[in-house]
This record gives sequence, structure tokens and C-alpha cells, in this order.
Amino acid sequence: MTEYIKIGDTKLQDFYDEWEQHFTDFENDSLIKIEELKMEHELQMEQLNQKLDRAVEAAKIKPSAKLKEY
Repeated sequence: MTEYIKIGDTKLQDFYDEWEQHFTDFENDSLIKIEELKMEHELQMEQLNQKLDRAVEAAKIKPSAKLKEY
């Protein structure tokens, strides 16, 4: 009977070790994906800011020639 208990404990420990490794891998993958998304977000924000800067540059009002005369 003790042999069955030892086998059962071994199988249970193997089960726990396997799933602990699965969860560790999942957590590592999640952290990598989060970092990738952060980098992508920063790139998109830079591109948006560049587009907005160009739009602002195009919309700047130039002073009229009459103002220079005054």
C-alpha cells in the first residue's frame, strides 16, 4: 500500500511541477507582450505627435504686410 502512496505522491508532484512551469511560461509570455505593446504604443504616440505638429505648422497664421508697415 505504501508503494501506491509513493507513486501517487510522485505523480502529484510531477503534476504540480508541470503546471507550475506552464504558469511561469504564461507569465513570461504575458510580460513580453506587455512590453511589446508599450513600445508599439509609444511609437504610435510619436507618429501622432508628428502628424499633429505638421498640422499646427500648416495652420500658423502669417502676419500681413500691412502689420509690417505699422
